[in-house]
Amino acid sequence: MTVFTDVKFEVQSCITCGVKFAIPVELDLRLRQNHNSFYCPNGHSQCYIGETEAEKLRRELKRKEQEVADQVQAKLKAQAALSVAEKKLNRVSKGVCPCCNRSFTDLQKHMKTKHPEKVKK
Repeated sequence: MTVFTDVKFEVQSCITCGVKFAIPVELDLRLRQNHNSFYCPNGHSQCYIGETEAEKLRRELKRKEQEVADQVQAKLKAQAALSVAEKKLNRVSKGVCPCCNRSFTDLQKHMKTKHPEKVKK
């Protein structure tokens, strides 16, 4: 019985001895993806070390996800700082001294007399 099959081959050159040899295209693609070692007919080990397109895209996606996470964190930090500033302003508007945390009916006069270094001239 005779069986005919259509197998495509990829021609390779050994990086050590330069001998030409062929491996099936499917195997070549798998070796490029998993970076496993393979050998030339003379026994020299070699492998693909470059990033595949999928690996490049995964790395870029991870970088973008980290960038978005950093932006969200910065926004949350800015919102928290704004909230603290608004609370301080609200307290000052109700007559609470920002330096000594006591209430005064005339906060402006108190600031000028007790905390002159904090008052802009």
